[in-house]
Amino acid sequence: LINKVKALIEEKKLLDKKPFNELPKDLLKDRLINHLKNKIPDSSKIIKEFTVLGLGKLDIFADGEAWLVKKDPASGISVYELFAYMDMGQIARGHLVAPEFEKTAHQAVHFIKQKHKKEINLVKLVSKSQKLPITQLPNEDELKNYY
Repeated sequence: LINKVKALIEEKKLLDKKPFNELPKDLLKDRLINHLKNKIPDSSKIIKEFTVLGLGKLDIFADGEAWLVKKDPASGISVYELFAYMDMGQIARGHLVAPEFEKTAHQAVHFIKQKHKKEINLVKLVSKSQKLPITQLPNEDELKNYY
């Protein structure tokens, strides 16, 4: 029995501890969508990969707000990427989700708010967050679907 358990642990790589920034972006987006479904009563107002004119696809458009997920630290350029979607899509509020934010990201948020009256919220991905619980290790189904 012990050998079977060891083999299962090795086969499924259950002891491999990966930081959340190594989780696939699609997994983070899907978890974020599920989290938003618990907060937004009408789940038809949540759209994954929302197309904004000819610019491209915004990660998530939920209840009139833009969401952009980054796996790496976000800079001012990341903030302006989100702002471009918001500006072209006439979206007043957006959320940039990332593990860290450079000083330039905070400066860009402040400038955009002052100059363009657009509200951008920087949401830090942290392990075991109550506010945004999307960084836990993948379960068995997620391992099958995203890896």
